[in-house]
Formats: sequence, C-alpha cells, structure tokens
Amino acid sequence: MSDNIQEIVLGILAQHVPIKREEIGMDTSLLEAGADSLDAVEILFALEDHFDITIPNPSSVSGETFGSVVRLVESLVEQKRSLPAS
Repeated sequence: MSDNIQEIVLGILAQHVPIKREEIGMDTSLLEAGADSLDAVEILFALEDHFDITIPNPSSVSGETFGSVVRLVESLVEQKRSLPAS
C-alpha cells in the first residue's frame, strides 16, 4: 500500500507544480519545484481530502521535500488505520 500512497501523493503534487511528474524526485522540495505557499496549501487540502486525514501545522510543509510529504501522509494514513472504528 505504501507504494500506492507514494504514487497518489506524487500525482497530487504534480498537479500543483510547474514541473512534470517524471521530473519530481523524492529529494526535490516543493519550493524547488516552483510551488508557492498558496500551492502548498492547495496540495495539503487535496491530500487531506483524498486520504481523509488532517495534516497538523500545514504551514511547516511548504519547504519540505516530496519525500517528506509522502512519509508524512503515509504516517497519518497508518495512524488513522490503527484507530479503533467508531
């Protein structure tokens, strides 16, 4: 599932930055990819909506790499899965 999450996250990221999906490396930062703070917020909203998660402190993500965003989403999805059903 982790690979699937990575592909989904990278696909969402690619929709909001001016570089092609093939040019996105896991060590590329959102800023290096051309995302401004508004793009970062839109990306985070899209990730939250798609995965039904809440990203804490979204403003801290704008300078992060694609890889760190993927790991954050993977972690939040795993936390959500481990919660008891309500």
